[in-house]
Amino acid sequence: MDQGVSRLKVSSAIKYGFSIVGLITLVSGVVAYQKSSRFVEEAFSVQGKVVDYQTSVGEGVTHYKAVVEFVGDDGEKHRLLSTIASNPPAYDEGEMVEVLHPRGHPQDAKINGFLEVWGVATAMFGLGVPFFAVGVIMFLASGYQLRRNKNLKTSGALVSAQFQSVRCNYSLSFNGRNPFVIVCHWLNPETQKLHVFESENIWFNPERLIAGKAIDVYIRHGHPEKYYVDISFLPQVAA
Repeated sequence: MDQGVSRLKVSSAIKYGFSIVGLITLVSGVVAYQKSSRFVEEAFSVQGKVVDYQTSVGEGVTHYKAVVEFVGDDGEKHRLLSTIASNPPAYDEGEMVEVLHPRGHPQDAKINGFLEVWGVATAMFGLGVPFFAVGVIMFLASGYQLRRNKNLKTSGALVSAQFQSVRCNYSLSFNGRNPFVIVCHWLNPETQKLHVFESENIWFNPERLIAGKAIDVYIRHGHPEKYYVDISFLPQVAA
């Protein structure tokens, strides 16, 4: 790459990035869950009444947050604003709802609803699980690919393919950049069938380093669709 980032560093950054973001988000979800659990266990419960709505308009849609009036454990009237905006309103005006607040702190009250109490933890888990799962899957896939490539180099058949082109892989992006893939052809002398091989992702354009060259490709005996394009001759960092 122009910045001198190696193929391995980019691949590792993507895998570690997903895994670390996912793990941090999951830990945040656990912390939020524990905090909500303590809140529910220790909270003072009272009945409140929906007396009004706070409205906001986004993309032409009006969203409503309930304004709830209740009497706290201090004997005084208080109001709270729902943390969840919705359309239509989640509560009817005049509806009675359960209100929870820490003892002695009615200003920190919440409506006892799932999203009101558990929304942050739910959101953290909802984001963390797929991010962490993608990271783990990428690590497993990378390990599988390394083992497969090693097996092909050890027990596969070596053929010499002719370089054809370098294409940009627009299905993958990192820091606004797309990797490149080497495309090469091999004519099977036994079947006279032309096979097209593509390399793994390369995070710099290698065309000037391989134009007109033959490229080693390892194929499984009898199954040329199972192959490994050997690009170990390329530098790990673009020159």
